Amino acid sequence: MITYITKFQSDGAESSAALKSIFAELQKNTPLEPGCISYQVYTTENHPDLFYILEKWQSQQDFEGHLEVIRAGSYIEKASEYITEAIESIKLLEFN
Repeated sequence: MITYITKFQSDGAESSAALKSIFAELQKNTPLEPGCISYQVYTTENHPDLFYILEKWQSQQDFEGHLEVIRAGSYIEKASEYITEAIESIKLLEFN
């Protein structure tokens, strides 16, 4: 299993609403993709314009398949209109 966390910083309330719409679509569709274990979007109480996607996949290949879906649906381009910083994605490693 692999886990990624991706950070998005919106540029205000209107942009946050637009991002939430994009994320809602992804939360609906992504769990149906092969190998998706979980796909959750989070924000914080103190920073409502900061979003995190925490996703778990059966394999790196499954995650890469998801990236193809993201590219085909132009989700990065859509989200890029509403963010102030580069999208940051980190592969998390389990601490043993």
